[in-house]
Amino acid sequence: MSMKKILIIDDEPSITEIIGLYADRLGYASDRAGSGDEALELLRRNCYWAVFCDYLMPGLGGLEIYARLCDMSNGRYRNFVLLTGTVLDDQVLLMTNQKNILVFHKPFNFDGIKTAFSQLEALADCSRH
Repeated sequence: MSMKKILIIDDEPSITEIIGLYADRLGYASDRAGSGDEALELLRRNCYWAVFCDYLMPGLGGLEIYARLCDMSNGRYRNFVLLTGTVLDDQVLLMTNQKNILVFHKPFNFDGIKTAFSQLEALADCSRH
């Protein structure tokens, strides 16, 4: 079985570093992007099992990147995790629920990141049936 590849997008390098290190420890391969534009370039060239993306960034934010990903993957992108340090409004929460986007609140620790990966694995298992 090949290693599952993930993309971590955040304008704070410490966040991409932390998630990347934890992902590596859990047996995932990770790429990191510091902006939406950089992320889109990586998404055009690579196939990712999961994408972790900051909600609020200069330029393209998490929901815009999700929309672009959906365009690239014919309508829906599974295994998308929205990272946020802010409280999301009801409209955003409704959308994340409808589209099965996991919301992951900052600050986080290793157990939290491990839980996010477990949830992604469970979603992936469900989508095979």
